[in-house]
Amino acid sequence: MLFQRLIGIVPLGIGLTVIGILWGAPWDEFGSPPLFFRIFGCFIALAFVLIGGGLVFGTLHSQTGAAARSCRYACVRLSAR
Repeated sequence: MLFQRLIGIVPLGIGLTVIGILWGAPWDEFGSPPLFFRIFGCFIALAFVLIGGGLVFGTLHSQTGAAARSCRYACVRLSAR
């Protein structure tokens, strides 16, 4: 479980870093990204954040046993039919 959480931290960190770099850059300096690239890059970085967050919080949720309980409940209901 720890390894899956570490794998989830990498895309989460990449996405947050890209968002911070894109929107933290000054607007009127040479080499700053235009608005189109800021928005487009933010959408791509948002995908990284969602994937990384899903991996991190998904492993935390599965450690509580809620997923195992719901699976047992579904298996019991299917076997009762």
